[in-house]
Amino acid sequence: MRKISFLLIGAVILCAPAVFAQDNGQVAQPSEKKVALAGNKDNGKQDAEKTTTQRVVFNPKTDRDPTLSPDDIAKIEARRKAAEAAAEAERLRKLEEERLRAEEAERLRQLELLRQRDPAREVRNKIRIGGIIDKEVFIGDKIYTTGNSIYGARIVEVRPEEVVFSYKGHTFIKRIPL
Repeated sequence: MRKISFLLIGAVILCAPAVFAQDNGQVAQPSEKKVALAGNKDNGKQDAEKTTTQRVVFNPKTDRDPTLSPDDIAKIEARRKAAEAAAEAERLRKLEEERLRAEEAERLRQLELLRQRDPAREVRNKIRIGGIIDKEVFIGDKIYTTGNSIYGARIVEVRPEEVVFSYKGHTFIKRIPL
């Protein structure tokens, strides 16, 4: 009987070594080992083989891949930072594009409001008077008289130092530059 007890204890000790986890030195059991128990005392045979499931606890202090070298980790970190910087630069570029698009839309809206208030504004800025002789006006390299049109604006009156134009119901005066 003593032999069977020592045999049983020895088998358990040999078949189930302790596995130490890294977490606070706790003892964890190895995964699935079969422990053969001694049989009935009466006939000296093994009755049955029982299996016990034991689990291994692995709780590392970091999530770093242990197969990577420190250089590999530095390269991976540099790539991650470069990707984040590129994503941030792209986000800022899109924000800048959106801001410029909004500014352009606002500028066009303001121009349209000015056109509605003063439709002769654009034509008035295009006309450059070169000189006036009697009832004739030099605009660019051509000579115009009362009743002629330039850029859609009609010459209403020619005065000694200025010309009166009419464009879409609005009148404006252009003087000779000094």
